Parts: sequence; C-alpha cells; structure tokens
Amino acid sequence: MKVFLWGAGISFLGSLPLGVLNVTATQLSVENGVKAAFIFALGAMFVELVYVSITLRTMHWVSKKIRLFRLFEWVTTILILTLSISSLIVL
Repeated sequence: MKVFLWGAGISFLGSLPLGVLNVTATQLSVENGVKAAFIFALGAMFVELVYVSITLRTMHWVSKKIRLFRLFEWVTTILILTLSISSLIVL
C-alpha cells in the first residue's frame, strides 16, 4: 500500500504541468462537460497503465537475459557517448 501511495503521489505531481493530455481534458471539460473529460481521463489512464505494465514485464524479461542485458548496456553507453560528443562538436 505504501508503494502504491508513493506511485500515485509521484504520478499526480508529474501530471500537474501542462501537457497534451491535460490541455485536451480541460478543453473537453469546457466544450463537452465534466463527464466527457472524466471519461477521456479514465481512457488515458487505462492506456498508460497498460503501457507501464508491458514495459515493466519486458524489463523483467530482459533483466533475466544477462547477455541481452549486457548488450543493451553497451549499446546505451555507446549511444550516450555518441550523442554527448556530437553535441559538443560545433559545425
């Protein structure tokens, strides 16, 4: 329950800044009423829940595959180094 409350709190704080979903929900609320905005928010929440669930399951699977996980570590390291070096190069 403690983890759930922390996750809900962090998710709530992350959703406060203006974003596409917040602006759309506000626009729906103004144009079509609170019920339409609430249904839209529930749909967006469901899609995010499914996306996070799939991501967590995939990361759990990848973390069990040690060789694949090490490959991803190296690929990520090379990608970050490449991006950082290319950002310093002035054309």
